[in-house]
Amino acid sequence: MKLSIGENIRRYRQEKGMTQEALAEAIGVYENAAPL
Repeated sequence: MKLSIGENIRRYRQEKGMTQEALAEAIGVYENAAPL
């Protein structure tokens, strides 16, 4: 099954135990701009 980019990011984020807020901070954007 082929996953979309967003699904891949969400899977990776969850595997690493990161929240959306932590991911957004890590990549330098606001949380609401990166709903992954």
